[in-house]
Amino acid sequence: MIQSDIHTITYPNGEIQHVQAVTADSWEKFSFFEPGDPEDAFDQVSELYRDYMIPRYGSLLGTIILFRIPKGFELPSRKVIGNSVYFTEESYLSQRFRMHVRLHHRALYFTDPDTQKVFEALNDAGCITVVSGKLPVLSVLPVGKTLGFLRKSPTSELCVNASFFTMTPLDITSPFDVIGTAIGLCVKDGTVLNPPLFSREALLVKDDGSITIRSVSLREITAEISGTIYQDGTNCVFYSRPDHTHTPRGGYDLVITGRTLTAFCTGGHTPVPSSGFIIHCTEQPKINGSPVIFHGFEHISFGIQGGNSAVKNGAKTDHFISKFHDIRAFWSVSYPPTLYPIQFDKDRAPRILLGADRDRKPMILWLEGAGKYGYQPGNGSCGATLAESADIAVQMGMFNAVHLDGGGSAEILLNGTKSLAVSDRDPETFAEKERAVSMALKL
Repeated sequence: MIQSDIHTITYPNGEIQHVQAVTADSWEKFSFFEPGDPEDAFDQVSELYRDYMIPRYGSLLGTIILFRIPKGFELPSRKVIGNSVYFTEESYLSQRFRMHVRLHHRALYFTDPDTQKVFEALNDAGCITVVSGKLPVLSVLPVGKTLGFLRKSPTSELCVNASFFTMTPLDITSPFDVIGTAIGLCVKDGTVLNPPLFSREALLVKDDGSITIRSVSLREITAEISGTIYQDGTNCVFYSRPDHTHTPRGGYDLVITGRTLTAFCTGGHTPVPSSGFIIHCTEQPKINGSPVIFHGFEHISFGIQGGNSAVKNGAKTDHFISKFHDIRAFWSVSYPPTLYPIQFDKDRAPRILLGADRDRKPMILWLEGAGKYGYQPGNGSCGATLAESADIAVQMGMFNAVHLDGGGSAEILLNGTKSLAVSDRDPETFAEKERAVSMALKL
């Protein structure tokens, strides 16, 4: 049974905050899913860059090529470039574009005629968008197939966006990264659906029903590929950001993003993806195309790695515990999400919190945020800082809670209907514009 209530909170300065509080009976029926609506998601991502990213962050961005690969598009069956074999279409084509597309006086030109033909064919199919910021640099951003809209997803009692995912040029640091790769641990009934990254906090529900929030590390898992189990420090080394941008020279590299073996590279010095990690081996591994299987959380019935905790065992979190990239430190190694709030008690935004009450029953909060366009203080929600969201979580009865992906992604649907407003808006009409997300939860 699901119960939902809407609350309105008034801040001391007169601004207001609408909150949707949803409770459920148990964790048993919670499941993860990828919405997967690539055509419409690509159009929405293109609009987001044209209408919001370029106008707001244009001074930090250069020319950006957004592309997707439609079903049935012809590419070589064996995707080899140099010393690397690419197992996904997006990574292969991303590398082709990175190698053979150049920028001169804001115009694109090609150093390889075959790559130009592929580019033009995608453009004719409506699968390429080019936007331009002010910097004289070129970025290639593939849009993945997992992105989609909650409102178009299969009907379910409850549907809410979940994991962070790659979205900006600072998130797409290698040819192995695509827009829409979910970031962070996801576990269901002991099966790891997505590996842990960046040692951020995770909400973990054990088989006995007990709940804990703690930082989880990539070193807690092993990866099984083609029958071989890889364990960091035993028969290989795991390389991930922000500690490493490249693997050492020499050896063999298995590039992992999500649950996918994205590429196999020989010779080392492979760029480390933002959305995954690399298994670096000294002996050549055997690969037969089987999927990546992760081990290490068999005792967890449900788990998700999100942003900072808000409440742990009834105590409010009052500082950053989970580390995030500081976009102001332009010299540092970036890792997603690169636009997460920098100031714990000042940066307001829409929020999604997932956790449980004192009786361990699941709770979800949607803290509505200000519309990106047309916001009027006191007439609509202003959003919450991380400190304010912790206060609200305790006020609503949460005993444990972590932040999931918020911002323009924040949304809850009950039987296909939402009760609050998403923050992405049309710049002219201020109408709501749902953002495509990569990973969601449903009941």
